[in-house]
Amino acid sequence: AGGEEQVESASNMSAVRGAFRLTRPVLGGGGHYHYPAHVWTPAGGWWVNPPNWKRNLGIAFGFLGFSLYNISSLSTKLERRPMPPKNYIPSQGWCKNAAADDPDLETKKNGGTYIPAAERAAAAKAAAAGHH
Repeated sequence: AGGEEQVESASNMSAVRGAFRLTRPVLGGGGHYHYPAHVWTPAGGWWVNPPNWKRNLGIAFGFLGFSLYNISSLSTKLERRPMPPKNYIPSQGWCKNAAADDPDLETKKNGGTYIPAAERAAAAKAAAAGHH
């Protein structure tokens, strides 16, 4: 008799558990509520799921990449430095005019120190005077 009661209570527990079993996860606090149909929003309104959103997102990112590539190419081509910087700047690595704008570029790339133009001219004059 004791064994039958255990089986009966076990079957009752599974019935109780089955009554509370969720068939799908509950997210967002419930279903869609009624909303006025005459309201327009630029974001698309309530529960928007526009068609072709993945394609549209891909087109937008493609346009963004294309624009960034062209802007950076133009920047690289037009970048000029009327005064050479004291230290090496990473953009000098891809700038087309960096070698012309900065006579000490190779020294700075290799970790050397900046030599001001006046000191460089004086050193060149002293070297030329010393050789003659």
